[in-house]
Amino acid sequence: MAPPLPTRWVVIGNSGSGKSTLAECLGTALSVPVHDLDLVHWHPDGVKRDEDEARERVAGIAASDAWIIEGVYGWLSQVALARATLLIWLDLPVGGLPGGFARPRPAARHDPGRPEGPAGLGGRISGPDHLVVVHRPPADP
Repeated sequence: MAPPLPTRWVVIGNSGSGKSTLAECLGTALSVPVHDLDLVHWHPDGVKRDEDEARERVAGIAASDAWIIEGVYGWLSQVALARATLLIWLDLPVGGLPGGFARPRPAARHDPGRPEGPAGLGGRISGPDHLVVVHRPPADP
């Protein structure tokens, strides 16, 4: 039997789809660090980070042994995909999103009234039509 693949997962989806909540739950359950691409893309003062610097930061995270990276920035997720062992895509219909597009980021990581944990997904992931999981061995183990 082959050894299990390392936990190097990328979680992507639209704003408000539950990426952060799912990634935090998985990270806690697996004791794996979670990295929010909002915090890579933006400086703490809300100014956009230089794109080359942001890519270098993601490459540094992806070079580590275990991680979960979540975010909406495809151009940053792509940097990590060469080493990812799992891609989770929350493919929810836009009409099913709870106003996530208007939520300020990154300062307000989660709405104060939004329940956390698996129930915080609010039943939005209702079946296989809304969750796409791609598993493959990494190009660079």
